[in-house]
Amino acid sequence: MPAAILAFEGVQTTQKYCDKLIDLAMDGGMIIRSGCEIPLNAKEENVAAFLNCCR
Repeated sequence: MPAAILAFEGVQTTQKYCDKLIDLAMDGGMIIRSGCEIPLNAKEENVAAFLNCCR
């Protein structure tokens, strides 16, 4: 998950990006995580959407 999406985009963009990653990895295991870290200026609602999408 790019840090820029978590910091500057909206919840819908965050969900769409997660859904895209999950669709690409349907046949195998995959770890979805933030690039290097969750940025300090990440929007709380984006982090929540990211975590909910990965469950």
